[in-house]
Amino acid sequence: MVMIAVVACVLEIHEPADVTRLLLRFLLACAIVLVILTVTVPILPHDVLWQSPLDSYTPDEIASMAKAGIVVGGLDRFRGLFGGPNDLGTFMVIVVGLAAACWRTAKGRGRLMLTLMVVAAVALDVLADSRSSFVAVAIGAGLFAIWRWRFKGFLLCAGISIAVALVMLHSGMFAYVGRDVTTLTGRTDIWDYVIQKIREQPILGYGYETAGAVFNSRYFPIWWGPWDMGPHSSLHDGYLGHAVGVGIPATILWLYILLRPWIFALRQLEDPWGLKPIFFLIVVPILINNLSEQLLGDFGGGAVALLLGLVWAIAERYRLRTLRQLEADRKAELAALPKAVSALASA
Repeated sequence: MVMIAVVACVLEIHEPADVTRLLLRFLLACAIVLVILTVTVPILPHDVLWQSPLDSYTPDEIASMAKAGIVVGGLDRFRGLFGGPNDLGTFMVIVVGLAAACWRTAKGRGRLMLTLMVVAAVALDVLADSRSSFVAVAIGAGLFAIWRWRFKGFLLCAGISIAVALVMLHSGMFAYVGRDVTTLTGRTDIWDYVIQKIREQPILGYGYETAGAVFNSRYFPIWWGPWDMGPHSSLHDGYLGHAVGVGIPATILWLYILLRPWIFALRQLEDPWGLKPIFFLIVVPILINNLSEQLLGDFGGGAVALLLGLVWAIAERYRLRTLRQLEADRKAELAALPKAVSALASA
């Protein structure tokens, strides 16, 4: 039903202004969520809005880990009204990407509102301590700068990277931001196990949207933590999640369908619908963030999956319309030629 709704919206797109108008509607919904999150910060109690490292474990699991000499540490992370702090990071990716894609058409108060939304989303993500989201947004913005300004964009990205690194080293933030980067806060431990399960059944997988059930095996090395939710357990990697669920061939087909309209748009000299900035500012960060979070199921897999499905449908509509127009132009050119030349050209 979500897919049908997305298609119904995209079928109403006939000119470039319709693309921006549709993205602004999505951004308006994000603005409402941002207002709600901001208002609830001073109102709701701490244990509702913040997640403690102990929240992922039951009292029995904490007692068992204490007997094994395992100490659960860390800091409280802001989650707001979402299910977890990483959901706030994903929300930041959505807001920043949409705001950046709509920036060129906004003016005056519109740009002020976009700026305030980006600042609020980034501030909430800082409280959530979702570092992978910042990395995804930075890579997408860097690739956009290089695409837009070529070598100057590369120099700009290099300069900003060096400046940020120096500030972090000078202020002592590097130890805080760079903690657990070797294991990505434990993700590599579960990925090793997931890759092993993919090797055991690479063609058909274990079942559609049942990837998390592989953690129910008694051979899963981590016996504590939030991996006892059956199919709803997160693999923290959307691509591995697809491969475990439906197999490697179907995952490759999914990636091909997902990327085909964007590759087509990037190869065109003109960009009347503004799809190239959308690719770098929205699609690339989402695809990168999907490496550390299981985000992209189908259209109904959450707000980020809905956004990716929406912009994919826009790009696919552009691809089909362009191909039809090229075919119509080719037939018109052939019809204008003399019959003998037209016959040779058709052959």
